Amino acid sequence: MGQHPGRGWRPFVLALLVTVAAGCGSSQPTAPTEFIVVLSAATAALPPGGNTQISATVADREGSPAPDGTMVRFSTNVGRVQPGDALTVRGVAVATFFANEAPGRAELRAVAAGGPSSPPLFLTVSGPPAIISVTAVDLGGHNVLATANVQGAAAVQFEWFFERRSAPEVVTTTNEARYVYALPGFKDLTVRVTFADGTQALGSGAVVVE
Repeated sequence: MGQHPGRGWRPFVLALLVTVAAGCGSSQPTAPTEFIVVLSAATAALPPGGNTQISATVADREGSPAPDGTMVRFSTNVGRVQPGDALTVRGVAVATFFANEAPGRAELRAVAAGGPSSPPLFLTVSGPPAIISVTAVDLGGHNVLATANVQGAAAVQFEWFFERRSAPEVVTTTNEARYVYALPGFKDLTVRVTFADGTQALGSGAVVVE
């Protein structure tokens, strides 16, 4: 008894179509977007108890701004940031840093949507600018005694430039230095003071060497 031509391959074709249709419906999970955060501040130095605005600029690795409403979490080793969590608007989240009453340096960081931490942002908390006055006395024989008087900050190092060279001639932890000039005449002198918080300032004076 003969069979109709083609009846033997219909089940195979149907199975193939079902397999193809099932494959078209499958999908791979999409990896979450990793955001890069860069911090900036309205000012890098502020007085004890002061505050400044902090901005976190958030973008993906292609440089496109993060979607509005992306969560950014701020942190600091001293002082505080409020709010601790903020949402982006046009790729930027804003908060306020509040300094402690004591001088020091704050290190701030931020993360967006659980991504990597931002590079650190350092803010200096210090009191009024230090005042440095310099006096010098000719001791005879071109020998000079220079003294730096510092007010408003704790000084830890003094670097004296007696001949306006690129490197200091005298480096000391005390506020006095002796120097012998090669020739007489009107002489300028400069001191670079390093304070306990790592900041530096310059003071200058003059002396007539006979």
